[in-house]
Parts: sequence; structure tokens; C-alpha cells
Amino acid sequence: MLQIFQKLKLMYITEIPKINKNGKDYIAYRIDFVETKLSKEVQNLEENMEEDKEEALGDIIKAIIDTRDTYENFYNSVEDD
Repeated sequence: MLQIFQKLKLMYITEIPKINKNGKDYIAYRIDFVETKLSKEVQNLEENMEEDKEEALGDIIKAIIDTRDTYENFYNSVEDD
């Protein structure tokens, strides 16, 4: 969800590199700012969305799946103590 909000420019997020208790690197997120309305750019995209909706939704879904796969690979690689 954070990626969707960031892509729509509704949130500004900072990635913070950290290390977990097992010594593995991971990325934490800090929400810096939340917009209360869509930007002009996104409003223009919304107007043209009917023509490009399948491509736009496909890009968003691909980004979500790529992120999910990254997290799954990370959490599956963490050894239990």
C-alpha cells in the first residue's frame, strides 16, 4: 500500500537501511508527509486512465508483486535462532 500511495504522490516516504537481530539488512520506512488531495499530475493521469488503465494497473500490480517477492525471499532466508 505504501508503494501505491507513493506512486500516486499521496505520501512521501524515506527508506532507512537497518539490520535485524540476525544481522540481515532490511529497509524500514518513515512516512515524512501525507498529501490530502491528488496532485495535478495524478489528476491528469486519472482523466486519461480509461485509455491506459490496463497498462497503468499492470505496472502497479507488477511493482507490488516484485516488492512482495523481495520481502518473501528475505523473510524465507532468515534463519531461526
